[in-house]
Amino acid sequence: MHGAMDVRVVTLPDTVDARVGEALWRLHDTRQRTLEVLRTVEPGWMERMPVVGENTIGTLLYHVALIELDWLFADLLHEPFPSDAEAWFPTDVRDAAGLLRAISPEPLERHLERLAWVRSHLDQQVSQLDSADLDRVQENEGVQSSGAWVLHHLAQHEAEHRGQIQAILTGFGHPEPA
Repeated sequence: MHGAMDVRVVTLPDTVDARVGEALWRLHDTRQRTLEVLRTVEPGWMERMPVVGENTIGTLLYHVALIELDWLFADLLHEPFPSDAEAWFPTDVRDAAGLLRAISPEPLERHLERLAWVRSHLDQQVSQLDSADLDRVQENEGVQSSGAWVLHHLAQHEAEHRGQIQAILTGFGHPEPA
């Protein structure tokens, strides 16, 4: 039996530096996979405490979005956050002990809007970079990192938290996507 073909091809925009395009593609592929997992989330599950772990799906999504914004502006661009960032992130992501702070209940749609808002800033800013920008090593608070590392880290960070979200869903009795 033959169904629709699963296409696994990296397609880069021809309007950006090839290395930048690869990094953006990786980030978009990671986000697409996260969105596929989130399509299975039922409304009552956003703030439901997991069977395993200490963070809710909502807390993890807030964290993913804020960390993406922080690494983009603080570590890659060395610029202040956009002026409307506080409307999207009214709560600091960590508590005094350094643990992720429980986020007030919000619907999945609000989390998706926040992720899209941050990603639109990332796309706009990163698409203007070139290979030299990716190779440039910069320092922030005693940590040196290159642009290429920052973008790789963001994809990896989201993928790891997507795994946590999937584990939470599995703990709720929801099967893993095919």
